[in-house]
Amino acid sequence: SVGAHILHSIAEVKADPVLRLTMLLHDIGKPQTMTVDEDGTTHFHGHPALSAEMARNILRRLKMDNDTIDKVSTLVRYHDYRHGEEPTEMVIRKALNKVGADIFPMFLEVRRADVMAQSGYMREEKLENIREWERIYRIVLEKEQCFSVKQLKISGKDLIESGMKPGPVMGEILSALLDEVIEDPDKNNKELI
Repeated sequence: SVGAHILHSIAEVKADPVLRLTMLLHDIGKPQTMTVDEDGTTHFHGHPALSAEMARNILRRLKMDNDTIDKVSTLVRYHDYRHGEEPTEMVIRKALNKVGADIFPMFLEVRRADVMAQSGYMREEKLENIREWERIYRIVLEKEQCFSVKQLKISGKDLIESGMKPGPVMGEILSALLDEVIEDPDKNNKELI
């Protein structure tokens, strides 16, 4: 059951408040998103987003600090992000952009705990996939690849100096440039941009 899975997953992470709260709340939206198709297969489409929203509301009611609320709700939202996908450097850069470099190691711990709290079916393959995510994550960091606007070689200041007025359009341009650089890190170069 979802309840047993949640309790099991809490036991699989270290005694860190953010990790424990994440595991407690990561599947809280499953009952509301449950559907069963014609062949009897159960689905929980959209449960990470709903669980994250519910987690944020619960933690606010409990008067938790904003940092904890933000970290837990982010980890809950992305706990299934590209689950099981074979990682590439681009996949990791996209995940780092969504999750944030500051909590990415926690994201990997959440994934590991989630797998450990599931049935033993293909457990070793799933854990190997997480180890591969971690290995490629270290490569992305070692290569200092760009995955956030702050890491772009061109900044808002550069755009202003080129004659652009500050505003929403500038943010859209920087976001589009970041998307290009996440796809191809060699494009993080002022001359190419």
